[in-house]
Amino acid sequence: MFFSAPFSRRLLSVVAGLVVLGGCSTGMNAMVDSVRQVLPRGQAADSAALDARFAYIRITRGGHVGLLWRGSTEQGPEGTVEVYYSGFGEVVRLLDGRLVGALGLNTEWRKVSLTAPSWRTASAAAQGVSFVRVRDVMPGYRSGVRDEVTVRPIAAPSRTALRAVDPGALAWFEERTATSAGDAPVPVARYGVDLAGAQEQVIYAEQCLAVDLCFTWQRWSAAMQQASVDRR
Repeated sequence: MFFSAPFSRRLLSVVAGLVVLGGCSTGMNAMVDSVRQVLPRGQAADSAALDARFAYIRITRGGHVGLLWRGSTEQGPEGTVEVYYSGFGEVVRLLDGRLVGALGLNTEWRKVSLTAPSWRTASAAAQGVSFVRVRDVMPGYRSGVRDEVTVRPIAAPSRTALRAVDPGALAWFEERTATSAGDAPVPVARYGVDLAGAQEQVIYAEQCLAVDLCFTWQRWSAAMQQASVDRR
């Protein structure tokens, strides 16, 4: 139970929320079965046998470590959304490394829309580039929460949860958020982005859904897991 919400409530929330996030409940049992096959429960995340055919993200929250499996990708007007599932019924959606949906957690983001600059554009703007994010938040169903988000390049941080990757090989960014009146601001986010190739890709991020729900994630694979072991 990585995000510390009861499993039964998480699973019910996921089934109910998939329609809101653009999916449907058809085939949900098959999806849950698939997640449990790829992410066997009861195994420590850093020692679990990973299938080289699949993509994962390694999550840390406090002293806890977990894995989510990429079950699908979806094409939308804003780009390609990656959809990750945990073995406990949690769902996280990422667009260019940014959170654009979360289900089955104590705080959920639904129907998130944003138009953010590319990471290369942000890397050239020392003073920062701003964009708008609009999201629906649960519990309480706060609809149309509007965030003014500013992203700017920063130096590589001295402390992260990054594994098997040199922080100096990534471009780093910070995002600060000013939120609609009456809503608590989202804490500062940080991203480590690979800009070396033609395709920019977020490798690592520190993000929050709420003041009391922050975590890190890193792209993960069987090869990354082994590289992390070899570096110890």
